[in-house]
Amino acid sequence: MGLNPGSPSEYKGSYGLDPSGSLLEEIRHEMDGSGEEMGLEPEKLNDPEIPFRHPEEVRRPAADQAKEPLRAEKPEGHGGSERSEDNENKGGHLSRRRLVLICILMVCLGALLATGCIGLFMSGKGGIHLVSGDKLDYYKALDKQWGKYYEIQKTINDSDLYDTDSSKMEKAVISGMLSALPDPYAQYMTKSEYDSFSRKYLDSYTGIGISVQAADDGQVIVGKVIKGSTAEEAGLQKGDVIVSIGGSKPESVDKAAELMRGKAGTSVTVVVSRGAKEKTFRVARAQVEDRALEYSVYDKSKGIGYIDLNTFRKGASEELSDAITDLKNQGCTKVIIDLRGNPGGVADEGIKCADLLLPACRIVTVKNASGKEKIYNSDSSSKDVSYVLLVDGDTASAAEIFACAVKDNGGGKIIGSRTYGKGLIQGIFPLDDGSVIKLTVEEYVSPSGEKIDGKGVEPDIQGEGDEIAQGADVLSAS
Repeated sequence: MGLNPGSPSEYKGSYGLDPSGSLLEEIRHEMDGSGEEMGLEPEKLNDPEIPFRHPEEVRRPAADQAKEPLRAEKPEGHGGSERSEDNENKGGHLSRRRLVLICILMVCLGALLATGCIGLFMSGKGGIHLVSGDKLDYYKALDKQWGKYYEIQKTINDSDLYDTDSSKMEKAVISGMLSALPDPYAQYMTKSEYDSFSRKYLDSYTGIGISVQAADDGQVIVGKVIKGSTAEEAGLQKGDVIVSIGGSKPESVDKAAELMRGKAGTSVTVVVSRGAKEKTFRVARAQVEDRALEYSVYDKSKGIGYIDLNTFRKGASEELSDAITDLKNQGCTKVIIDLRGNPGGVADEGIKCADLLLPACRIVTVKNASGKEKIYNSDSSSKDVSYVLLVDGDTASAAEIFACAVKDNGGGKIIGSRTYGKGLIQGIFPLDDGSVIKLTVEEYVSPSGEKIDGKGVEPDIQGEGDEIAQGADVLSAS
């Protein structure tokens, strides 16, 4: 895991020399019972003590120093040179000034040491380290909390017969820590894993415009083809089994995603199995902005549109607004919004989607670990459209924020089955190497105060058969 902390960013600009990665171990050695806490052990000094000498003695040749006795002052009636006496007095003046300066510095240093503002540490390996008192306290606390694990890793590195993969060990240690929490959604993600997470929910990326998933038999298949992407233009379809990408067989979903990425403007050859045939496609890589939804006119004669809102990635509320506007321009005054299978995403997007459709009302109440509440309300403006929501057991998280707000405020009928019941919000905490940890930081309750986590949202109407058609019938009757 590399529990050698180096230099924490919050202590940048500290006094003196910034400690090396080995300073923690040296401090621990020096604090280990046998010596004083700061480890000032004179016998470990390599350099001899240098006495304070008069500047004139340093300048004069050794032979002259032996011949001429040291004089405390000029004797009576001495006929020596006035220039020589002036130089000697000048030398004495410089010596006294240096002595006073050094004394002042020593007093200041002693005061800083006494108040704990700085720590002076003498190392047997690298001389003297001057560190801030705060940094020294940090290393002491770090050693107290994690010194055991550092010793374990050091012992493994120094003594174990087998080579170890430090990245695997690091992930195992961090994942083990998180698995011990009562938080079922705590998760550690490496940089590459977080990059994939970001592409799914937050950022655009360079690729061919498909999502991939693992089939039951372990094969990698096309899960979705993004509308308007180069993959759609080339002819790739949902359900295609990926045989190879760029000549390499993808052994996992992560590997497939890695093979598809590349510089915009370049192309990659994708071979898929479709039915009993293999098909080869040459697909250009381009900037891809993954979409949160797809929509179409469901029944033009009845003015009903259909929106499949499959994720609450960043920008989902804007896409929903644009889709409703476009459908209204095509004569649709009623809309079926399908949240089935929607796992959630960015909580704020669920809140914004509810605000888009609801008049002034409470959307959700969010509570943090200290019990502090934050209430989110809708404003008075809303889209002038009738709608129903379709939900199922895979409708979760931000999608449930949207669903419970609509249900409690009577915005539209909820059709289907009880939702998943994930009434928790996670926060992302980045680490210095680009990896992150994800922890549950908040819980939300419905506008009526009902707990969602572990319970879900009950529909107004149980789903039967073709739920899209069922939704159309409800809208036609309204």
